[in-house]
Amino acid sequence: MVSEVKFVIVSPLNSLIHSLPHSHISTLFSPQTASLALANALRRNRSLRELNLNNNYAASIGTAGLAAALSSPDAVLEVLDLSGNELGDNGSCSLAEMLKRNKTLLDLNLSSNHIGETGALALARAMRENRTLSSLNLQKNQIIGEGARALREALISREG
Repeated sequence: MVSEVKFVIVSPLNSLIHSLPHSHISTLFSPQTASLALANALRRNRSLRELNLNNNYAASIGTAGLAAALSSPDAVLEVLDLSGNELGDNGSCSLAEMLKRNKTLLDLNLSSNHIGETGALALARAMRENRTLSSLNLQKNQIIGEGARALREALISREG
């Protein structure tokens, strides 16, 4: 069961996160402020397993707070869709640091986020340490050359 929430105002976000096992938040007011409020709510969350924040433009400033919340040993989120948020290398580097510590996230969608070589290299390093994540979607990014090779090698090392 997925509950869709449109036009979430920051103040009721904490109670909303605590009450739903799955959430698709399609539009947030003040994206950076809402991203930070969401990160604070996720720190206390014990029930939300799936979160879809696609196309919310939660730029890298909000991603850092979200990554910090998901780095907690108490994190329970299993599926996170951040596709289409223009995270770039800064946002993907924050998420890579989170992946080194997170033990619950199984599926991470980072498609269409302007991730380049720097972000790809950070994600590749994280993938060598993270043994929980089983799906990482990086479609429609600018990952070529050394970043693509590093990701390929990280995936091969996980299989071996």
